[in-house]
Amino acid sequence: MSEAQAPIPAVELARRIGRAGERFRDPAGARVVIAVLTCERNRVRVEGVRASWLRHVPDSYHVLFVHGRPGQASAIEGDCLYLDCPEAYEHLPQKMHKLLAFVVASVEFDFLFKTDDDTFLDLERFIDFDKTRAGYIGQFKETAIGEIGRTWHYGKCTDKSCEVPYERPFVCPWATGGGYFLDRAAAALAMAKTENTWREHLFEDVMIGEALSLDPAVKVARARFAEFGVINPLLPKDMLYFQDTLLERRRMAEELLELRRGDH
Repeated sequence: MSEAQAPIPAVELARRIGRAGERFRDPAGARVVIAVLTCERNRVRVEGVRASWLRHVPDSYHVLFVHGRPGQASAIEGDCLYLDCPEAYEHLPQKMHKLLAFVVASVEFDFLFKTDDDTFLDLERFIDFDKTRAGYIGQFKETAIGEIGRTWHYGKCTDKSCEVPYERPFVCPWATGGGYFLDRAAAALAMAKTENTWREHLFEDVMIGEALSLDPAVKVARARFAEFGVINPLLPKDMLYFQDTLLERRRMAEELLELRRGDH
């Protein structure tokens, strides 16, 4: 077999995982905290994540399901991080600030990836994505789309008095909340900047955008969700289907690799 017929990169990537149940390896050994913002009423979604992509994350990655538990000290219990803040949707900016404060003070990491409980991660792409290209990376919006951006929170808030049109101006682009990366320096900066501003916000991703996009000290990079393996939103049953499909694809890729090796 000629060199031109050598295994393609996708096949080499497939070598990172063997049979179902094994974990991927991150060749760079990056320490990544994947923070999944969730709440108790979405526990079925959390179980969908646990049963699908979470089972295959590299050992150097730390997945935390982030809950609010007001009046108690912030702490990690199993794969859950409980923060001293309300659980409700309208308090997500406070939850995000508390998350940043906790991980910066208490967790060793190179990159923080914030995501939601309806996001599926294609770990091949997620691991292979160059997280070092900037301190703040994500799929960006330039501005809210008409009235949708002003009423995005409708039907989600616990306190229905919060369900009035959002009036704060959108002053800069922001990485949308389905998934974005912060390196450790950007996470620490965002934590410091939001300490006194989280009360002014309703959307945590817009809050982080304001803290970082306008700061000349922060390198910002734009990437599509597909580049770093984000598929969202999905129901738990869809996550299981995606995971089974990806594992089968990888099994076939491994078999192809072995056949090619046998031709030499």
